[in-house]
Amino acid sequence: MNSSTPLKARWGGYDGYDAWFDDGLNNARIAAVGVYHQYVAAFQALLAKHGGDFAAFYREAQVLARLPPDERAAMLQKIGEPE
Repeated sequence: MNSSTPLKARWGGYDGYDAWFDDGLNNARIAAVGVYHQYVAAFQALLAKHGGDFAAFYREAQVLARLPPDERAAMLQKIGEPE
């Protein structure tokens, strides 16, 4: 298979993404995926910081959620940086 082969064919016919694509793509949906991936490392580090304790993780995530957007982004960036 090459890059011109449809994605579904390259995925062996996997249909797990069909509903997502059927709703139509737009900039907002694509941006949401980008934002998600931007902070994965930060949330993984935050969970590790709390030893896998989801209750503690969620408490700290709620504190972060209440920060102004620029401050929250800076904190997430810092948390996600390798030590």
